[in-house]
Order: sequence, then C-alpha cells, then structure tokens
Amino acid sequence: MDDRVTPHDKKVAIVTGGASGIGASIAGALLADGFEVFVLDIAIPDNPEPALLAECHMMTCDISDAGSVASAIAAICSTSHRVDLLVNNVGVSGPTAPVADIDIQAWQQTIDTNLNAMFYVSKAVIPLMKAKRGGVIVN
Repeated sequence: MDDRVTPHDKKVAIVTGGASGIGASIAGALLADGFEVFVLDIAIPDNPEPALLAECHMMTCDISDAGSVASAIAAICSTSHRVDLLVNNVGVSGPTAPVADIDIQAWQQTIDTNLNAMFYVSKAVIPLMKAKRGGVIVN
C-alpha cells in the first residue's frame, strides 16, 4: 500500500536550517513523501544540493529573530493556509573557547539560534495546527 500524500491533500512541512546538511536530507525525504516543503534558512544557496531541494520553497529567514520568523510564517500562510509538520532542525555549535574567553554576543547568538528560534517558530505554527486540529513538531 502506498502511503504517500496525493496532490489533493498535500501536506505542508517547514524545515528550519534545511538548505544544507541534515536539514537538506530531511527536506528531500519529505518531498519524496509528497509534502509541500518550505525551507527556512539564513543562507539559501543558488544551486541547492541535493538538486531535489530545488522543488522546495526556499525562504531566507533569520529564525533567531522573532520578527523574521513572523514574516516567514505569514508568507507561508498566505499561500498554503496550513502547516502539518514543523522540523526544528537548525542549530549552531557556538563558541568553543573557555567560558571566561567567550564573547557575550557570540553566546547570545548561540542561545537565540539553538533555543529561542525553536520557540519562535513553534509559537508561530501552533495556532495553524490547532485550527486544523492536528500537526506534528519535531525538535
């Protein structure tokens, strides 16, 4: 039995940090499973790899900024009117110096990217999921 989504009930997925690495693999797998995929990333490559990502809606978004997230989710809602799956994939390794040598701004950017961003995107999509009485968030 084929469990793929048909074009008539195409589900919508958002993958943060999906322009490269693990996020790109996740986005590619979701495309293969029939999802309409929106990739939110701070840097979108001109020629995404794998080439399958060219089928994604690639959106530049600084997810460590709540305003940038709100704008991106509003743009997604204006075309799709739903979000069925959110994959909070983005993350950075952050500073790797002894604590006494870590720049406060570098530390804050790491927290904003790895923790606050997950909150901002989840908070923005939960009302959409509740309105459709379903959805999944993967952290």
